[in-house]
Amino acid sequence: MGYRLEPALVNGRFGDPVLYVGFEFEKRGLLLDVGDVSSLDPAKLRQVSDLFVSHAHLDHFADFDRLLRHLLAQGQQLRVYGPLGIIEKTKHKLAAYSWNLEPPAPASLRITVTEIGSAETAQRASFALRDQFRQDNIERVPLKKGRLLEDHDVTVDCTLLDHRLPCLAFAIREQAVPHILEAKLAAERLPAGPWLHSFKQALRQKLPGDSMIAIDEEHGEVALGVLKQALTEESVARKICYVTDCQFNPKNAARIVELAKGADILFIEAKFARADSALARERYHLTTAQAGQLAARAGVSRVEVFHFSERYEGEEARMLAEVQSAFRETP
Repeated sequence: MGYRLEPALVNGRFGDPVLYVGFEFEKRGLLLDVGDVSSLDPAKLRQVSDLFVSHAHLDHFADFDRLLRHLLAQGQQLRVYGPLGIIEKTKHKLAAYSWNLEPPAPASLRITVTEIGSAETAQRASFALRDQFRQDNIERVPLKKGRLLEDHDVTVDCTLLDHRLPCLAFAIREQAVPHILEAKLAAERLPAGPWLHSFKQALRQKLPGDSMIAIDEEHGEVALGVLKQALTEESVARKICYVTDCQFNPKNAARIVELAKGADILFIEAKFARADSALARERYHLTTAQAGQLAARAGVSRVEVFHFSERYEGEEARMLAEVQSAFRETP
């Protein structure tokens, strides 16, 4: 059974927290935080459709400009989601440059920024390259239980955590779509080719079963419903959760457990070792043991930790062991 989302920590366990989520069948990517993305393939940066910013500390927002530079020539929309203040911060990022020589192409880059105030309230503003990224009017946007995005590929939900400022955690769930099996394709003696892209798009968009898909001259057109029955099986809708920069306290813990409940993969920070819990509390971060406990309480299948402090350089194995010990032993 194949999964469509392909998540990867960009900077490993010690670097800036950045999660890139690619799509198996799409030239599209989701970016969760945008601290240091210098090691990310420029082709992947150009495919980013949505940026989810947990908060605007330097190690989570510093490379917004790098992302911007790669998207300028794409003529697409970038959607940005972040906590209170993200509209103003994005405005100042864009205002730091002069845009007078940019061609006024009708399909030029447009950035839409959604600022989350609570699970039910948000506000939104847009910045278009054709207008030299001047901010348009802010509009209020209702949210339903933290739902930020819902399209043919994914749904994305959020919750607010306390990092001595509002910090967002995110849960991404694949939309369940039929998965094309190569073995069935071979059994039906159908060729690979451009028609497969049209077939996949039709499945994603849930077009009617009598929609016709053109294969090639030999096979002509075949109804979508016939192809679906012959070549596919239902995919599993995987859930991926991203949690960073928060203190271990009852309110944060309850929100994390609720957001991550049943996740296939929980990416969660573990800034400090188990023995340094007092320091973690003071700095509003999690320890290895706390990350493992939260993963167990949420009932996730797999936990991946990151954002290790540099003080533990060379001790990655110990840090990972502390996480897994808490993950296994927490009832």
